[in-house]
Amino acid sequence: MPTVAGHAAVALAAAELAPAMGHRAGLTPGELRVLLVFASCAPDLDVIGLYLGIPYLHSLGHRGASHALLTALAFGLGTAITLWLSSRRRPPQSSQTDRAPPHLATFGGLALLVAATMASHGLLDTLTDGGHGVALAWPLSGERWFAPIRPIAVSQITNIFTLYQAQVFGLEALLFGLPLLGVWLLGHLSGGRARRALGGLCLAAAAVTWIMRCQ
Repeated sequence: MPTVAGHAAVALAAAELAPAMGHRAGLTPGELRVLLVFASCAPDLDVIGLYLGIPYLHSLGHRGASHALLTALAFGLGTAITLWLSSRRRPPQSSQTDRAPPHLATFGGLALLVAATMASHGLLDTLTDGGHGVALAWPLSGERWFAPIRPIAVSQITNIFTLYQAQVFGLEALLFGLPLLGVWLLGHLSGGRARRALGGLCLAAAAVTWIMRCQ
């Protein structure tokens, strides 16, 4: 798997690109970031199963059901429905007494955003160079998948305080951090400058990936 930092960087980029979806659902920018970071990292909670004796290749094992695309969709829908129900129970502010509670459809975009963010975890894991693949199609299929190209160095589940793991963190700081910086620049620079900056940073991230594969 990529490190927690790599998955979280994807979530923060998603929050920067789609702040309106959180706003329409009544979330502050900070709350949206926290929600998406949790969604991006939650699939790896399945490592608890390894300590409970669940085999790696079991459907409940690491990179199993929790990494599936259908699980991500269910989580996104569940999150949106939960926030919608919460918004209906929330007493209106005095200045908004005539405003109707938000319709469930208002939360559709948030559901897709959360689902896509969680799904990115499993998809990124297919790009790593270790492990046994990802059960993206569970429960329709238990097959474990890898992408044709696997440029990301796999992060260790245990023994994280090693030189290898420090190198993985450093590489991901560049591989994921540079595009994240580019996304932030898109929102804070004028169009032309932002696009040039994003293009340069993405090229730099691609160069990091190439160098990493040549190690």
